[in-house]
Amino acid sequence: MTHCRNLFLVTLLTTYFALTAFAQKAPIKFGKIDEKDLEMTVYPKDSAASAVILCDYGDARVQYNPAIDRFEIIYYFHKRIKIFKADPSVLSSLGNINITYRYYSPKDQELITHLEATVYELENGKIKESKLNEKVIFGEVEFKDNFIKKFPLPNIKDGVIVGYTYGIKSNLLYQPRPWYFQSNYPTKWSEYHFAASQFHIYAYNQEGYNKLTVNEKGRNAQIMNLKERVEKGGFASESFDVGGEFQTQSTTLNMTTNRWAMADVPALRPENFITTPLDYYDKIEFQLNLVNPHNGTDIPISNTWELFVKDEIKDGTTGKKLRQLGAVQDLTATLTKGKTDPMDKIAAISNYIKTNISTQNGFFLADDLSNADVIKKKTGTVGDINLLLGAMLSEAGFKVTPVLLSTRSHGRIAKTYPLLSRFNYLIMSVNIDGKDILLDAVNAALPTTVLPIEVLNGQGLFMDVDKPRWVDLQATKMAELTNADVTIENGKILRGTVSTTQKSYKGWNSRLKINQEGADKHAKVMLEKLVGNGKLTSQKFENTTNSNDPLKGKFEFETSEFMDVNAERIYLNPMLSFGKTENLLKKTERLFPVDFAHPSDEIYNFSLKIPEGYAVEELPKAVNLKWEDGSVNFQYVVAPANAEGVVKITSKLSIKKPIFYAAEYADLKKTFDDIVAKHAEQIVLKKIK
Repeated sequence: MTHCRNLFLVTLLTTYFALTAFAQKAPIKFGKIDEKDLEMTVYPKDSAASAVILCDYGDARVQYNPAIDRFEIIYYFHKRIKIFKADPSVLSSLGNINITYRYYSPKDQELITHLEATVYELENGKIKESKLNEKVIFGEVEFKDNFIKKFPLPNIKDGVIVGYTYGIKSNLLYQPRPWYFQSNYPTKWSEYHFAASQFHIYAYNQEGYNKLTVNEKGRNAQIMNLKERVEKGGFASESFDVGGEFQTQSTTLNMTTNRWAMADVPALRPENFITTPLDYYDKIEFQLNLVNPHNGTDIPISNTWELFVKDEIKDGTTGKKLRQLGAVQDLTATLTKGKTDPMDKIAAISNYIKTNISTQNGFFLADDLSNADVIKKKTGTVGDINLLLGAMLSEAGFKVTPVLLSTRSHGRIAKTYPLLSRFNYLIMSVNIDGKDILLDAVNAALPTTVLPIEVLNGQGLFMDVDKPRWVDLQATKMAELTNADVTIENGKILRGTVSTTQKSYKGWNSRLKINQEGADKHAKVMLEKLVGNGKLTSQKFENTTNSNDPLKGKFEFETSEFMDVNAERIYLNPMLSFGKTENLLKKTERLFPVDFAHPSDEIYNFSLKIPEGYAVEELPKAVNLKWEDGSVNFQYVVAPANAEGVVKITSKLSIKKPIFYAAEYADLKKTFDDIVAKHAEQIVLKKIK
């Protein structure tokens, strides 16, 4: 993958350059601890918090380094954290510090500098310090050009304060690091400074739901002596050389300074039905828009998504692998022999890859594995596998296009600037009769044209070299049908048959577990609550290997669960273990969307043969909750006992869109509250005297 770099490195030689970008002082000083913070036992604004970030401070400035004859970004970071309770979550997230950095080449890299860390505690009324041992610092590769420096903090326990600071020198000017004001712990004060000269013009993008406490912008000027090429425009770089003679002249350097701060930032803790908290944190992101050399001629940064795609398809790994057809000719011919239907050909190629090539961890694209290597070794990254799929489909005569995307746990794609790091997954698109069909050959348990839930994250980049565009990652509806036919024996034992039909993601998850655990074990786990005080007397699954068909199950059981029996009455919950007993939407309000990832249908049919000697005294009441726009529909249908003495109840929940926005949250929460309440209602049978 070709990286966006070396496009804007203005070559300036200075005899004097002293940058004092900010008049404001840093809000904290390393090593200077307030004893009152050590004595604090709870954070008043969030008494449930196990820790609070007392101050998070960062400073970034784009400045010229004459030693290497380049501009670079100098970062300084300082964080101070009060730990109230050193529980496992705190020990994992705050007791171990991870610093990411990038290295592409000696000229395009980031370097961590002056790392210090200290843990403070009160001991006999005095502040005791435990300093970081440099011997415990280690590094590892996160993926490809991204690395992590890790170190555990010493002596983490209840009541301590953690303080650490470090710097980063970076000549990756095109994408300064973002600043996060928010995390999953409350923050008393978060402050960030960013300064750049007139030579580098940056755009800022603020996201989140809380308001800035400070938002200041200023300018200051400094005199510089520049040695520059002035005869042909006064600009030179590793990518552009305009020629001319070097001359020395004085110029005024105008610095743009920014200061942002946010006070009393609430914690953003993980909630159900979201992609990743990173998508919703209060933050500021940066991108380099243009370079403005000394002579004032703007040079826009030419990297666009169109150029990004052309670069990758023509010269990058993606295009090269799609053109490696020699290694796949014979195999493709064998797999498609005798097949005329396009979908049959696609299924044959996709199923072969799914069942013969295993996925390895690591960067989603690999530069060193050819298609022949992947076939021979029977393993590859996500990119290797799906590019092999693309090459084989191309060999079979299909028009294929790769699609880059970001998974739900990786976060939304910021479309403002083309960078490979925005993505972590690659799938293929095949065109049939003018319609683009998205394919993924990594997950064997999924039908051919169904994408994994993890990749359903908005849009992907359709890498058509002539006309790249963004495509919606449409989700397949998840559907589950359950039928339960039961009788009550001797007024004590509930005996019956349950049949299930699971489509799409529900069937995929069950198939995975059947393959991993075995059918018998999965059946027992699947119906564990149903047979808690009983047993499965038989079980059977159908279509456990064919992912294009629904997964079916049939189970016979007996149990004493879900019934309360006394001398006069039987109280029975007709939903058995298939009802909703808890509303997963916990908060009274929510600032960000509820993301189910896919639409769904859940249908449950219950049939009860009334035992001899009993009559129905009370049945749940039927309801029909339907939203005006039709996006949510809950039906609870009750049929009284028929001539054969059979009571039937149907519960159907249909969610027709994957995402509900914050304005819809109150209604959605109320709907699920009503469903939980309805599913808790009982059938009451009274003994006939």
